[in-house]
Amino acid sequence: MRSFVRVLAPLAVLAACSAPTPDADMAPEPVVVTTDIDNFWEAFDLITATDDSAQKRLLLDSLYIRRGSPGLEAIMERRGYTTDSYLDAIADYPRFWASVRPNTHRAPEYSREIEGALGELRRLYPDVRPARIYFTVGALMTPGMTLEDVVFIGSESAMADSSVVTDELPGRLGTNLRAYFDSNPIEHLAFLNVHEYVHTQQGPFGGTLAAVAVQEGVAEFVATLAAGQDSPTPAVAFGEANEARVRDRFATEMFSPNYDDWLYNNFENDFGVRDLGYYVGYAIAKRYHEAADDPAAALRELIELDYQNPSAVAAVIEASGYFERSIAELEEAYALSQPVVERMTPFDNGALDVPPGLTTLTIDFSAPMNPRFRGFEFGPLGEENVLRIERFVGWSDDGRTLTLEVALLPEHRHQVQLTPQFRTMEGAALDPYLIDVTTTR
Repeated sequence: MRSFVRVLAPLAVLAACSAPTPDADMAPEPVVVTTDIDNFWEAFDLITATDDSAQKRLLLDSLYIRRGSPGLEAIMERRGYTTDSYLDAIADYPRFWASVRPNTHRAPEYSREIEGALGELRRLYPDVRPARIYFTVGALMTPGMTLEDVVFIGSESAMADSSVVTDELPGRLGTNLRAYFDSNPIEHLAFLNVHEYVHTQQGPFGGTLAAVAVQEGVAEFVATLAAGQDSPTPAVAFGEANEARVRDRFATEMFSPNYDDWLYNNFENDFGVRDLGYYVGYAIAKRYHEAADDPAAALRELIELDYQNPSAVAAVIEASGYFERSIAELEEAYALSQPVVERMTPFDNGALDVPPGLTTLTIDFSAPMNPRFRGFEFGPLGEENVLRIERFVGWSDDGRTLTLEVALLPEHRHQVQLTPQFRTMEGAALDPYLIDVTTTR
């Protein structure tokens, strides 16, 4: 998974990762590596036994981070983990760590199941490229992700179950992890690993909700075939029970670059269900595969699809028959639903005679906008010429007018770009809109 609860989203005896040798009698390096787990708990025990903060840092660095596998290096890079991330989590959540610890030591038990599932994946897709799976311990930000040919599992999340304590975890983290742990993710380790392994076979992610959902859905669907089980992702069960409602809403924003309400998200959407993009992509992949005259070729096409090519993604979606209308019709309807900036006050965009000083700027949109989302970026002239927003005043009651306080320097050109994070209540995104004005003395 590429973010928390992507449930959600090889082999050999588990052993330390070692350099290959020319000795033909040596066993091949394991595909699943779990040494990070033992290293973590060795460091953990010594860290929790001392009150010396400098010593804690030294222990974590020397016993865990420096001895870490490529998977640990990857998870730290992808999730931005630091020494402080780990030390804070260790200090703040003692009951959590005590409750999840026994589960993490069970990693070797799951190697045979994972090996069997990946063996089936190789049978279904003989062109599979080698990849490595590393069971690491993270700081509660993901149960699993990939980086090139490395799969890294956050064992503290992926190997949890309903007995794991979460009452120390703050806010959304505690809420989201409680729901995830109650689904007993440790029971679905093979599925999670196949899902992530499929991502190592795919190309880069695309730039629209539809492309990302299909790519995640393909990994989810292939995992059901290789692991021999239904998807454990709650979003899939919800989507199947509410297919028309989910499909119709997805269609209104499938061409958007935003996927906050559909992937890697929390429960704050119209459905109260996270990661529904997994279901939509899964449903498309499943229908495409089932409709194919040659299922093996269809599976290969799905895995090897160029997800950065909108036409290629659209062709798969069209062929699946998932939507009742054609992709061309859906794309046209989306374009017509996109909001535009209709006017600004007290000056027009492009004005060359704007008075300097602190100014209240209002921006009127063509449709009610979702107040949960907004985004600003530098214009082409960069930070030196940015139109600085001193205060975000807020939205009008009808959601059509945004009010900001901006600081305007004398005799200066100012730019700020409104990004597609601005969107309507139905999810249609604003095309990038550059505000560009110049002040007088």
